[in-house]
Amino acid sequence: MSALYDIIHPTTFWMVVKETQECAGFDDTNHSYSTPSSAIPSGQLLKKVGELNMTHSLETGNALIIYASKQFLKLCDLQWFKVTASAYPK
Repeated sequence: MSALYDIIHPTTFWMVVKETQECAGFDDTNHSYSTPSSAIPSGQLLKKVGELNMTHSLETGNALIIYASKQFLKLCDLQWFKVTASAYPK
């Protein structure tokens, strides 16, 4: 990937989730994070980048990137909480 915008695509969503979990110290065995405070804001940041990417694409008329950004944001809305649920305080 050459830029952050390159990962805002539905086909890279699960790779982004995996990398985010790794950065936050996700432990597959007990499904917990060593630094949960980084997992939650990462999703918010990715959504913001997706929105900026879509805004730029709307301004330039790039329909393919508009569509990809919308689909990535939809995946974030549908899946992000599920994959980072153990990072949230109980």
